[in-house]
Amino acid sequence: MGVIGPGYDSNQAIEASFNENLEAINVINLGGNLVPDIYDEIDLTYVPSGPGVGQIQTAIYKLQTLTIATLTLSYDGSNRLISVVRT
Repeated sequence: MGVIGPGYDSNQAIEASFNENLEAINVINLGGNLVPDIYDEIDLTYVPSGPGVGQIQTAIYKLQTLTIATLTLSYDGSNRLISVVRT
């Protein structure tokens, strides 16, 4: 179990977080209405070719293995994000 502190790199993934009783803590979102308020897993897929190649294509948010939201991202010919659709 690690500590997020000044040495935390934004490219690192946080695999899990726990309270003092070693119980899993769900993530609470403060980032807007496209992302669910509470989730415990995000599955990502990446654009395999064409506009946005290598960028995130879908982000599937789950809570206790149940999908609660899917974000689909689209890119223009310059690989810039042009839309995000939540389903």
